[in-house]
Amino acid sequence: MSYIGQTPTGLYTTTNAKDTFSGNGATTSFTLSQAGTTNNVDVFVENVRQEPTVAYTVDGTTLTFTAAPVAGTDNIYVVNRGPAELSASHPASQALEAYSGTFTTDLTVNGAFTSQGIDDNASSTAVTIDGSGNVGVGTSPSAPLHVKSSTGNSKVIFEHTSPSTGTGQTSTFVDGSSNTTVIYDNTGSYIIGTSSNPVTGAAFSEAARFNSSGNLAFPNGQGIDFSASAGGNATSSILDDYEEGTWSPIIYDQNIYGHQLTISGVVGRYTKIGRWVNCTLMVNRADATSLTNIIVFTNLPYTTGPTSSVTGGTFWLDKTSSDRIGIIYVVPSTDRFYLVPTHATDDYLLMSEWQNGRPIYLQISFEAA
Repeated sequence: MSYIGQTPTGLYTTTNAKDTFSGNGATTSFTLSQAGTTNNVDVFVENVRQEPTVAYTVDGTTLTFTAAPVAGTDNIYVVNRGPAELSASHPASQALEAYSGTFTTDLTVNGAFTSQGIDDNASSTAVTIDGSGNVGVGTSPSAPLHVKSSTGNSKVIFEHTSPSTGTGQTSTFVDGSSNTTVIYDNTGSYIIGTSSNPVTGAAFSEAARFNSSGNLAFPNGQGIDFSASAGGNATSSILDDYEEGTWSPIIYDQNIYGHQLTISGVVGRYTKIGRWVNCTLMVNRADATSLTNIIVFTNLPYTTGPTSSVTGGTFWLDKTSSDRIGIIYVVPSTDRFYLVPTHATDDYLLMSEWQNGRPIYLQISFEAA
């Protein structure tokens, strides 16, 4: 039926309580689990009902006997017959079931939390969302997504529903592990791509690496595949080697390992793309020995291939007069070459023509062995 006036606030009721105590012949005061009054509480000692106000009184939750009950185990029991109490707060011992709800303050769940799509059985804080919306798994987040594992290997795995039926279906980002597809190693600040599969347990094999400077390396003969076919691995379509560096020649007269020239001001660089090597050089002669033998350059950064017995580049000799310009003859399967002037009767450039303090500039390209 309808109410006249304010709607009652009590939504939950408490059940009548029964309490059991053990007498010891000395104690006269006991604490009840539920408040009551003297005439609403029935007290029994050794199964004998006691008279209210004469044998005992009740004030709230305190039961006081006129005389101490005899000693015995659970020989006192109390039945609270008071009216059911109404409360606006949900009793802690009762289950709460609702169709929907809105929480206007913090919600704390002390036990396991289970809902549609979520099953949290962690014994401590597992996921943290901070005030900026950053998510931390196993840690307080310091990034939009921060994952930390107590075992030392932090990982995020993106797995195909059937990872064991092919390759390239699993992508894993891991700190400190070695059997995954992509690894970030915080000790060397680089990213490694591997051909392994953490689900099928395929062996680890490093395929590519970006170092802390952003350079891309191709270890183990791997590289960029330019094959037109999907997933093609034709040897001719893979760029598997790129290198930059410096080099310095060792220069002799015609009798290699005979008279070695003293040189200075050497600036030599090379770039290797695949098997093709391109070298540049500026070098001065620092000694005054006058020899008419042929100049022999050695110590190329790579041994030349067996088909390199062709013109490999050009040179320019800075002389006081009639500067010499010529081509370079590369000796196959060695690390040496000769300078051949293009407008002289000499077959090769002679050391007598290379004066002290006059540099030679050259550019040479060849196929490495």
